[in-house]
This record gives sequence, C-alpha cells and structure tokens, in this order.
Amino acid sequence: MQTLELSIFRFCAKESYEYYFQKYPLLYDSNLTLFSALASIDGLGFDPSMGLRVQGLCVFDDVPLYELVRRFGKDLCLEPLSQRYVSKDLALDKEAMFARYGWFFDKHSFITPSDRYELYQYLWANTISLQSDESYLGDGFFLYVDWLLTRYPKHFDTLIHTLANAQSGVMSYAPVEALIYTKKPNTPHITRTIHSLISKVARFGQCPGCGRAWINELESMRIPPIPDSAITALKALDQQDHKAFIVFDAYANYEAKSLVSSTKSLLQALGYKVITPRGKLLPLGGYFGRILEPKDLIKRIAYNLALADKEKAVLVFGDCRSYYAALFAQDALLRDQALLDEVCALYGKIDYDISPVRHIKDIISSDQSELWGRDSLLESLKLAAYPSTLAFDRIDNQQAVYGFDPSIMTLPKSVFKHLSGPNFTQEEIMNAAKDLHTRYVPIASKLGGKWLDIIESRQDFSHLQTYNYEGYLRESARMRFAGIDAGADVLVVSSLGLFRAFSTLAKTSAKSIGRDPSETPTLLLPQAALLALGVRDGLGLSGATMRTLDLALA
Repeated sequence: MQTLELSIFRFCAKESYEYYFQKYPLLYDSNLTLFSALASIDGLGFDPSMGLRVQGLCVFDDVPLYELVRRFGKDLCLEPLSQRYVSKDLALDKEAMFARYGWFFDKHSFITPSDRYELYQYLWANTISLQSDESYLGDGFFLYVDWLLTRYPKHFDTLIHTLANAQSGVMSYAPVEALIYTKKPNTPHITRTIHSLISKVARFGQCPGCGRAWINELESMRIPPIPDSAITALKALDQQDHKAFIVFDAYANYEAKSLVSSTKSLLQALGYKVITPRGKLLPLGGYFGRILEPKDLIKRIAYNLALADKEKAVLVFGDCRSYYAALFAQDALLRDQALLDEVCALYGKIDYDISPVRHIKDIISSDQSELWGRDSLLESLKLAAYPSTLAFDRIDNQQAVYGFDPSIMTLPKSVFKHLSGPNFTQEEIMNAAKDLHTRYVPIASKLGGKWLDIIESRQDFSHLQTYNYEGYLRESARMRFAGIDAGADVLVVSSLGLFRAFSTLAKTSAKSIGRDPSETPTLLLPQAALLALGVRDGLGLSGATMRTLDLALA
C-alpha cells in the first residue's frame, strides 16, 4: 500500500458562501480507482455519470489511482467540472444546466418531451471548454443539436439557424481534446462532430436572404484555387538534389516574419543547409480552410510537398497549425487512392508519406558522416537534441501553448543513447551530454515549467480573430494572464494567432479583460529552441524585446 493526498473542492450551494479545499490522505494499491476512492468518502457530493477535473483536466471515465500518481504525482487536486453549476462538492446541478435551454424548447415545439430530455446525455460536454463568453451555447448543446438533426431532418434549417451566431454558435468552438484526461465511453468525437456542424452552418449561411452579416466573412476563410501558372511552372522544374531544408513561409500574418527567420536560423545554427525553392509556396487557408474545403487544402499542401520534392528538400513548418494541416493532408492522401491519383496527375508522382519532424530525426540518426564530422562533440549533441526540441510541439494532445521542456536535457541517456561512431566512446558521449545538461538546462527551465502546467495553455481561440475579434482578444488575454499570474518568466507559443495576441496586441488584449499591461515576453517555438541551445543570433526580435527577454531570463 502507498499513500497519496487528495485536495478536494468542497462547497454546498444551499449552505456555503465560499468554497474551500479539504485534504484527504489516502492509502491505495494497484486495484483502487479514483471513483471508488471518492465513493468511500462520507458526505462527498460526486456524480460519476458526469465526472470531475483532476489537475484541471477532465476525467469522464474511472481510472486507477496509480496511473494518476504516475502522471501527476502524489498530490492530486480534484475540482468539479464547472464551478458555475456546482451543487455540492464535485457534483453539478444538472437541472440548472438543462433549464438554461428553456428558450430553445419553447422556440422548437416540434421536439417531443422524451427527445428534450435527451439533452441530459450531452450536458457533460458543456463543462470542458474554457470559453468565458456566457452567451456561448456549449459544446454539449452542439452535440445534442447534431443528434436532433438526425431525428428531425425536415427541421434542418431552423435547427442550424440556432447555431449560426458569431459569438454564441459553433463558429466560436475551439477544440477541447487537450483538456480531457479520460474520455467518456460511447460518445461522439467532439471536434469532428462540431467541425461537421460548422461546415453545415457555412453551407446554410450561403442561402440568399438568411440575414446574418457575419456569414459574409466566410469568403475570406475560403481557399482560393491554385493558379494554373503555378502548376505549369512546377511541372517545368527539373529535379535537383539539394538534400536541404525549405522553411514554410506562405503566411499572411505580419508576425510570421519572426517565425520564418527564427526557424531558418535554428536550422542553420545546427549546421543544416536551408534553401529557397525555385517556386513560390502556397498558403494553406487557415483554421477554417481545413473544415470548409479539406480537399482544396490537401491539394495545396500536396503542391508544396511536390515543390520540396523537386528540390530534394524537407519542408519544415515553424507553427503547429500548419504542421498539423500537413500531417492531415499526408494521411488523407495515403488513405484515399483516388485523391492521391488526382494529385499525382496534377503535380507528378512523388512520395507523400513524409513528416518534416521525422525527416529531421532520420537525417540525424542516419547521416553519420555529417553528424560525426563536427569539430566539437558538444555541437554534435546539440544537433542530436534538436529533434526532441521540435517534436515536443506534438506532446500532450497537441497542446496549443508551450514551454520548453527541460526533461529533454535532463534525460541524456534517452536522447543520446542511439549515438555511436568510430571517433568517440560511450563514456565521452555521456560526459558531453552532461556538459550539455549543465550549460543549457538553466535557460530551458526558465522557458518552461510553470507555463506547461497551466490548464489555460491547452486551448487556442486565436481562430476567432477572423470574425469575432473581441472574443479573440478576451480569450487570448485570459490565457496569457493565467501564465503571468502563475509566475511564468516567458510564454512560448506555437501559434501565430496567439503570438500576435500575446505580443503585438498585448496592450489591447489586456484592456479587453481590464488588466494592466504586462511586459512578460512571448517567444515562438523556434526562438525558444535557439535560446535553449545557447544561440542568440537570428531570433528576429526587436532590441526592446531582447532587453525585456534578458531581464526575464536573468
């Protein structure tokens, strides 16, 4: 038997004025689960059909305590899914949650009483998102409307109309999977279902006379066709053999200049060859492009990969959203032979089974002549450590905001054990790894830690800037100040929309939530990697930002 300590949220809506956390030392073994442990606490309000939050993450299915200890440690903070609707301790007032939608049922009298009560089956999903706008209808409600569409297809227009609002409707949805620790069994995939609803709303919004001005913004979200001249020029290119990297630079944001320059600087600092392609890379279409016109997005990414293939180069993305879009396109091409044939007919036959991160790792592990041809073993180890630095933008369920993970440097054996060569012994390799750890962990620690632990860092609302600008400023500011209030020295993001809100619009966004401006600096992921590897050149930062950053990292 082992011991852990539960810190449990306690509150009774009928008796209490304020909530508090009560500590419970608990003996556990490999068989004891979280829900069983909570059931053994006398007088504790808890509804296993709804779930709870552990360390801020949603737990909808029972889980062994030893697994939580292994993930979070022996001090666990347990909270209700929503403090707004708490009835007693961890239990929620489902009747109050249901009553919020009385207006909806009054308006849609065709819904039968039994189908109305089906909404209870989806209320749990309303509690996941960190969306602060009280007018937002809720992700569970959206799932319920999706179910109603199958029950009442003749009322499609009126049901979809409910969701077509810039602030309260599905267009303000932000993916929630990174906020969930254990999923609720036998339930629909939230993001896929709501993205499908967004597509339906977009098609409905094109109807003449619908009277929703915000839907006109869809035109700016659409992906334009690829110019015939670009395809002709691509086919005319002869095959090169650069064995280099191309940095994706087809962004519309002004802030992308820093992202592109720092990504190039990082690759060059590590000794890689970076080239400019002979053709122009195509922009991908943003967040809504993938939802509204996935086939057009896939064709654009395939074009960019075909252009990279003409140069025999690896296409590297510095931001997470573009990178995930590329992975989405690659997966779609591998699963859909007809689509693959169509793309190959347009651009020529190439191998689309390619991942920029994996290719960097492959180059390091396979190209021994380049790796071991360095003058300094420490430089070789920095080169070997970089793929872990880049890859960590994929950890933790595609977290939207990042800190540099010091564990990359504190586990040298796991990072460097694959290195071998004729010029160095294993002892020399490990000694150099320790040297790397000593030199770079202090700055890595400054760039991570507290920011990674903040639950607000797991949901990105930056796509709202297209049509719900106030919502974009408010949600981004709330996220930023959650990190600042927790004591983060530097905020590291992998989203250009967040970087804009955290840096360029820092004062404006702070004003949107009534906070005083903060000088806490923000870095993009490649900039953080450069600093963590001891490189200051090529960050793409202004002198004032560098001075602020130096103070933060001092």
